[in-house]
Amino acid sequence: CGTGLYNSYDTSIAAVGPSRYREWECGARLVVCARVGSAQHEHRLQSSAEEWGLVQEMRCVVVVRQDSCPACHANHIDLSEAGHAIVCGYGTGVCDVLIWRLESK
Repeated sequence: CGTGLYNSYDTSIAAVGPSRYREWECGARLVVCARVGSAQHEHRLQSSAEEWGLVQEMRCVVVVRQDSCPACHANHIDLSEAGHAIVCGYGTGVCDVLIWRLESK
């Protein structure tokens, strides 16, 4: 898996950890989304909005698993810098995301 070419501006690049290698094999298309304002330091605001039943905006990107991330934990995904900025926002570290696979036809 992996071409050896990496471009931090390519929003379609993703790597996954060993526990997901079979489920999301190389070439698998995945949708990765985060709620706006869902960075870990903003959890109180998020849960407060959810308690009031407010619909939150989602930021999503479609990626292709192009690499492996041996150090990634079971439910982590490694995005390019550009992909991370779209989903999590600029200047954020780790954020909570939803991930699902797009089935190929």
